[in-house]
Amino acid sequence: MRIARLTATAVAVPQHRTYRSTWRRSGHGTAALQAVLVELETDDGLVGLGETPVVWAGSAAVSVAMIEAVAPLVVGADPLDHDLVRRRLYAETGLAHLGTQGASWALSGIDTALWDLAAKIAGLPLHRLWGGAWRDRSGFHADLVPDEPARMAEDALAQVAAGFRTLYFKVGFAPELDEA
Repeated sequence: MRIARLTATAVAVPQHRTYRSTWRRSGHGTAALQAVLVELETDDGLVGLGETPVVWAGSAAVSVAMIEAVAPLVVGADPLDHDLVRRRLYAETGLAHLGTQGASWALSGIDTALWDLAAKIAGLPLHRLWGGAWRDRSGFHADLVPDEPARMAEDALAQVAAGFRTLYFKVGFAPELDEA
């Protein structure tokens, strides 16, 4: 079994409100949450799915281009040679010398798709390949949109009233705003 095709598809999920980002200062976010879906298809029809965040100035095209650029290093590989594929990506692209942070995010979709394929080949849920499940269920958290402190407080109260026990929100815009 070999990987026959790598496909990268940009997607955007509309948001109710703009979600500012702490790591991308210019523009403070986007009206849509963007990602790139990565599909690795084997020559016998199995498909592994992965996801890559959009990390370059809100342009999914950059993440797609980075993924498509390494397709020749992935296509033809045995999907169970996960570590060999990862090492090939780092060695052949020079990432070990050029820094890996941004590229790692782009290539993470390939990594996730390889794990998905391995689980499908083994006929096991992914948590079994990773050493077992820590719990039998997982709660959801409410994601608070960065906004003025009063609006965030209203949102937090509404989420708690809706039954959420964990609230997640971003900090790092400005110390005074974070404290408020």
